[in-house]
Amino acid sequence: VALSASRVVCLFSEHTMKDGVVTRAWGTAALVEVKPAGVVQVHGKYHFSQGFELTRFSAVALTPTSMIASFRALPLPTRPSGEPSRELCAVWMGLDGDELLVDPHPIGLEPQRRGMLARDVALVSENTFSYSYESGTDRATKMVVLQVDPATHRMTILSGPKVLAKGPVRFLASLSLPSDGESPMTFTMFQRPHESCMAEACRISPMGRIADCKDIAWADNELVDVSAGRLSDGRAAFAFATISGTLLYQLLTPKETGALP
Repeated sequence: VALSASRVVCLFSEHTMKDGVVTRAWGTAALVEVKPAGVVQVHGKYHFSQGFELTRFSAVALTPTSMIASFRALPLPTRPSGEPSRELCAVWMGLDGDELLVDPHPIGLEPQRRGMLARDVALVSENTFSYSYESGTDRATKMVVLQVDPATHRMTILSGPKVLAKGPVRFLASLSLPSDGESPMTFTMFQRPHESCMAEACRISPMGRIADCKDIAWADNELVDVSAGRLSDGRAAFAFATISGTLLYQLLTPKETGALP
């Protein structure tokens, strides 16, 4: 995730093994500065999870100096049984000069359920973000909108979970869309097997409520993966690969993505 002052945060999972069994596991965030001529300096590495194997990372910048990291945390066999599920976690991180602050209280969504698979997070407005995810247990794609307290960094659920689609998905990705001066919108893309790639555009009210969701068929092909971002002129840029291996890109205006009527 790119932050201010040419700082970048890289997320990855680490573990140690003995006799083929994972004995320790943790998540690491490396704070990196990209200097002129492409010189890279690592300012530090910070652990943000202990005792869990982490997979399915997704992250988004909230402000120029802060970000949210989401991930799936699977407990090691040595952890007590019956603990709440941490398969839908999110944690706040922020810059403090050449150091990275990590909030010690990550939030866990749907702690009573397991089998959480694909996920993505997207900025809704400053200190507010959406968390879209695939629930393997429910065979559904859902979305939650959360707000981060800028002083304590604690997260609060504003609305959701909202079911966006039924059935398994090959992937999902999301981004925020410009609005018509009223409420921002989320754009969540997902690929169900043997169908064209679909998206769900939802308006987010000033109170963080999910409303006015609508289906949008934005790609005519069955895709294996997609990456998306918003350009400064309001258009959305998509890079994707079809099931046949063809690499394509597409630019959509706010009207084409459903952000504007």
